[in-house]
Amino acid sequence: GILMARYPYDPGYIGLDVSDSPIFTQNLRVGDSGSIVMHSRFDGVERIYAYHRNPHYGLITMVAVSSDEGLESWKRESVWAAGLVLSLLGIIVFIGQRLLGDIRQRAAISADLSEAQDALLQANSQLKAMAEEDPLTGLANRRRFDYCLVKEVHRCARKLEPISLLLIDVDEFKKFNDTYGHPAGDACLRDVAESLKSCTRRPGNVAARYGGEELVAILPGMDQASALAVAECFMAKLADKNIPHRQSQYGVVTVSIGLVTVQSFLVMKRESQLIMAADAALYEAKRCG
Repeated sequence: GILMARYPYDPGYIGLDVSDSPIFTQNLRVGDSGSIVMHSRFDGVERIYAYHRNPHYGLITMVAVSSDEGLESWKRESVWAAGLVLSLLGIIVFIGQRLLGDIRQRAAISADLSEAQDALLQANSQLKAMAEEDPLTGLANRRRFDYCLVKEVHRCARKLEPISLLLIDVDEFKKFNDTYGHPAGDACLRDVAESLKSCTRRPGNVAARYGGEELVAILPGMDQASALAVAECFMAKLADKNIPHRQSQYGVVTVSIGLVTVQSFLVMKRESQLIMAADAALYEAKRCG
C-alpha cells in the first residue's frame, strides 16, 4: 500500500501509505483487477479507479479519472445520439403528418368519387329508364318492346311455353283528336295505357306503345285463354273510365284488339311474324266491328 510512483509526478505523494483504501481492504481480497468509484482522499474528487495486481512482482497499478472526465465521451455520444434520435423523430413526425394529410385527402377524394359514381349510376339509371319508356303513356317504348319480344320468345322457347301478343288500336282516334284537340287525345292515350298496365302486372309481361294510338302487350307463358282474360280485363278497365267520344257510334272511347298465341319455338328468330299475325287479327277485329 506504499505509493512508489505517480503520474503526473508529485514528490509530495511519494511514500504515502494508502493500504487503508477500499481497493486494498476490499477489492484486492476478492480479485487481482477491477474498478471502483470513490472519492479521492487527496482532493475529495469522485473518480473512477481501475486497478491491477502484477502476478510476478508485489506491485499494484491504479489509474483514476474523474467521473466527469470519464463520462465526457459518453455524454458527447449521448448528446449526439439524442440529437440524432430527435432529428429522426422530427422527420418521422413530419412524414407522418404528410402521410395523414395524404390519407385524409385520398379519403376525401374517394368519398367524392363514390358520391359522383352514385350520382352517375343514378343518372344512368334515369337515362336508361327514359330511353326505354314512352314519355306520354309511361309504357315501354318501341325500342324496349322490340328487345323484350326477342328475349321473351327465346326464354319461352327454352321452357317449351307458348307466348301471346295483344296488338291494340284506339278506335276512331283521329276523329277524337279533331273533336277534342290533341291535349285531350294525349290524356285519352294515358287513360288507355293505365288500363292496359293495370292488367299486365304479371312478371315478364310487357305493355308498350307500339306507335301513334297503337299499344301492344307481350304475354309470355300464356295460352290463348289466359291472354283472352287479360284482353277482357283491359277492356273492362277502359269501359269503367267511360271516356266520352261523340264521333264514335258507341259514344265512348273503344279499342280493337288483335290477339295471337303460338308455340314460341315456331317464331324464334322470326318474331316479326308474331307481330304480323297480331296485326292481321287486329284488322279482322275492326272489320267485324
